[in-house]
Amino acid sequence: MIFTAVKTTAAAVVMLLAVTTTVSAQDRVKSDRAKRQADVMKTELSLNDDQYNKVVEINNEFADKAKETKQTSIADQKEARIERAKAVKALNEEKDAKLKTVLTEEQYKTYLAKKEERKNNLQQRRFDNKASIPASRATVAPVKQ
Repeated sequence: MIFTAVKTTAAAVVMLLAVTTTVSAQDRVKSDRAKRQADVMKTELSLNDDQYNKVVEINNEFADKAKETKQTSIADQKEARIERAKAVKALNEEKDAKLKTVLTEEQYKTYLAKKEERKNNLQQRRFDNKASIPASRATVAPVKQ
């Protein structure tokens, strides 16, 4: 009986450590991503140290909000994609508004231009990837019976 209690307690401790480690790693990844984004912005926009620290905070805040948005589940997949897209768009607009209060007018214009450039590059890469799919894979062959 004591042996069973020890095994149960040990299993609970192992599970607790696994969950704690996973959550800690996820937070670290989110924090690293927010810092990397701020590092890029510091270089592109010539941010001073105060601006840089505020941008890191804003990036962390919106990383949390984006994570919450992605975890929202809706039964209808198409509706879920539409709702998530609307929520992400609203978050991006809110983030841009906060960044506008931190950046100078010139920095903000550069930020928007770089953001648009990244968006266009992403769309072009997606188009290029679709174009590179062989015709045999692009269409589904009829099933022989």
